[in-house]
Amino acid sequence: MGVSVDTIMANPVSILLAEDNAVLRELGLLQLKKLGFSALAVSNGHEAAEAAREQRFDLILMDCMMPGTDGFRATELIRRHEKETGGHHVPIVAMTASGFDSDRTRCLACGMDDYLTKPINQGELARVVERWARPPVPGGPPADQPAPRGAPPLPVDLERLRAAYGGEALGEILQAGLSEAGQLLEHLRSAAAAHQVEAVATAAHQLRGVAMSLQVKEVVALLSELDRAAREGDWHSVTRTAGRIEQILAATGSAFEAAGGKL
Repeated sequence: MGVSVDTIMANPVSILLAEDNAVLRELGLLQLKKLGFSALAVSNGHEAAEAAREQRFDLILMDCMMPGTDGFRATELIRRHEKETGGHHVPIVAMTASGFDSDRTRCLACGMDDYLTKPINQGELARVVERWARPPVPGGPPADQPAPRGAPPLPVDLERLRAAYGGEALGEILQAGLSEAGQLLEHLRSAAAAHQVEAVATAAHQLRGVAMSLQVKEVVALLSELDRAAREGDWHSVTRTAGRIEQILAATGSAFEAAGGKL
């Protein structure tokens, strides 16, 4: 049986969330809120390392791939500061879009304590908070009602979305995610038009993170193809794949509107 939010808030936990993507940052804050916690959110590794210097945290949730100072380097800086000052060892949990053993090994090697694979499941988030910050953690997210009959199917995995975020704010999450995805796709197309391989790769990585969190699996797969085509200089395939991604995102938005904006 879960512990009430009132009980948890009476035993506050100080959490730092480092995530460069604005939508994923908001999703992380929402998930923590549903578990009864608030967090300080920063958008890059430099800010995370500075925050850890200035404030004591019970737990840091660290995105691995961020521009500038990434999560690996930020963790090394935090661990160095702890060693130099004799400060307490703050648990750092990686948030990674990759489930490869090599990436997990790298997380642990740089001083992280645990890892979560994106898209982050609400139950898994509760597990790491309970393990590393050791507060009482409530049960899993509540079930929600299905979309109205007759609505066109969404090209997303709604069951996984509900399991990850609950149903209460799912429509708002999807709407914000689709808006962010559209902007990232425009950045990707501009970079592709200029044949800027690294800029395409950066935009594709960010868009992949949003697509994974929204469980739009076909877009995730297409972005891998697009990234590979860009590195091979096949810009025709890049343009064609970007068009297909736009179609899927548009279909997702149309199905969501046909469902009355409710999931």
